[in-house]
Amino acid sequence: MADDESATREALHAAMIATSLDAIIVCDEIGTIEEFNPAAETLYAITRAEVIGTNIGDFPMPEALRAMIAGAIDSIILADAVGTVVEFNPAAEAMFRHARADIIGRNIADFLVVPKLRELEPTTEGRFRRMIDERVVGRRLLRRAVRSDGEEFPLEIAVTRIAIDGDHVWMAHCRDLTNEHRQQAELAEAEAARRDV
Repeated sequence: MADDESATREALHAAMIATSLDAIIVCDEIGTIEEFNPAAETLYAITRAEVIGTNIGDFPMPEALRAMIAGAIDSIILADAVGTVVEFNPAAEAMFRHARADIIGRNIADFLVVPKLRELEPTTEGRFRRMIDERVVGRRLLRRAVRSDGEEFPLEIAVTRIAIDGDHVWMAHCRDLTNEHRQQAELAEAEAARRDV
């Protein structure tokens, strides 16, 4: 009975991956590609047979990845293992009000962490370790960030770790929550005013 249930779950899992409109690449714990669905074949213009069993670090996606990052609506920042920014998309430029050329090569912790928190850790490396580690991978976190003009703002950040050309990099997806917080405050004020009437 348990074998039947397991087989049914595996079949459903395989069907969901195969029919998904989103590109799905499944890797094992060391980065070996185990699944590559039809949407991924279309997106990357490569067949499943060509990539199954290869390592994701050897997968020829940097140009495709760069194009996806550049065209993303969310702010996306890529940083190497020690936090040096290697990619900063146009949405990030608009959100943080920094030019890409001014950020590439800098440590992500030096501009993403608000000044009062920078004081808690005197070194750039220490700030980066406090900001991004394995405990935050795959979670959505609420933080405060700072723009180039010193304005602090509420930020939602989701961090993932990916392999590119055999190296591990951190990918941070960031959303400015300023408008959401403003709307929540306005709704709370309106609700309080309604109760007072």
